[in-house]
Amino acid sequence: MTQFAQNPNWHAAAQELINQFAELPDIDDRVTLLEKMCERLDGNLYPGFLQILYVIEQHAETTCKRDFVQTVSYGLSTGRLPSGKLPAFGSSQKNANPYGQSRLLGPLEFLCAWYSQSTHLPDLAEDKFSQLCASLVRLFSTEPEAAELYRSKLQSDVLNPVVGSLSSRGKEGVKSLIISWQQPLTPEQISQAVLLACGAPQQGINSFANADPFKPSTFG
Repeated sequence: MTQFAQNPNWHAAAQELINQFAELPDIDDRVTLLEKMCERLDGNLYPGFLQILYVIEQHAETTCKRDFVQTVSYGLSTGRLPSGKLPAFGSSQKNANPYGQSRLLGPLEFLCAWYSQSTHLPDLAEDKFSQLCASLVRLFSTEPEAAELYRSKLQSDVLNPVVGSLSSRGKEGVKSLIISWQQPLTPEQISQAVLLACGAPQQGINSFANADPFKPSTFG
């Protein structure tokens, strides 16, 4: 896999990842492949990985989606990947090293944190949050056992009072996700429940007027 360009083609990146997955029947080998991809994304792991997940949910075949979410859920539950860093809630974002105290987050909990608390990223609009949250739930739900594994990981995170935990709003969003995801609800309904639980977002340190973290052309 080549290095990501400054303006990467996420569709091509997702297709390359799916093609390589098809050649790796062993889940540990697939996790290793994802680890390498995360290393290449480096500081752009999120939102970059969210974009790859969105493309896979929208365009990949069901079998490919199942293999992918099995791998991601297994990687998350074993602490191998893919974790995005945000400054620890309550830590100073003016610190020269904002990641001195940080929390590692998977895609759905990162999304809740991004929307509900100050981050180094442009503020996430409600419609983009809803779009991404529903897409991620739909993707992971293609493999029920993987979805349950991910929910167990989220439950552990919520109950673990470590330094750098989610804000109260972010934590409420994750709790709502765990509960609503186990109900007979559509991904869109789950997304709305999480959105309400997260509450109104705080202004991030890089809040831009009319900023759109995801251009419409990014998805689809």
